[in-house]
Amino acid sequence: MNKDDFLRGLELRLRGLPEDEQRRIQYVYEELFRQAEANGKSEQEIIAWLSQPNRGPEWMGVQAPPSYESYPTPPQDNTAKAMLVSIALGFFNLIFVLAPFLAICGVLFAFSLTSVLLIASPLFMLLGTGLDQSNTILLVELFGSLVLVGLGLLFGTAMMAIVPRFFRLTRTYIRANKRLIKGE
Repeated sequence: MNKDDFLRGLELRLRGLPEDEQRRIQYVYEELFRQAEANGKSEQEIIAWLSQPNRGPEWMGVQAPPSYESYPTPPQDNTAKAMLVSIALGFFNLIFVLAPFLAICGVLFAFSLTSVLLIASPLFMLLGTGLDQSNTILLVELFGSLVLVGLGLLFGTAMMAIVPRFFRLTRTYIRANKRLIKGE
């Protein structure tokens, strides 16, 4: 019997236990093999030692392992699951998320551009009007452009509050997608 046969037999004996507990116990035995081999013991000596009850680990030149619950669960291969989750999330995002995301980005861009144009409206008024108009018309246009500047400042203030929150929400959604793909 070699190490692989011993570990396969151990796996068969552990069948009734939960899967994560089986992996932890197997990890403890593999760690014992590694430590004993590092101390110069052969596979046959290790198997003989592990097969006999009431043998202390001092004989093998290794420390007694802590309880198997303290060992981490060995990593699993979740490649297929991650691929399926990625494909499903891709379709979901393409069908249900992309169009609203682009529409919201477009609206935010339009409001931001509108606020800039409204703030610049006095310049357009000065460039667009001739100086040969009466003072009354110039005052009305000036008053109108000042109202537009006020609206532009309101839109700009609102966009400065909304846009960072929207992109923070987008980052949170992307991180949630990454966690789903990783299986966390």
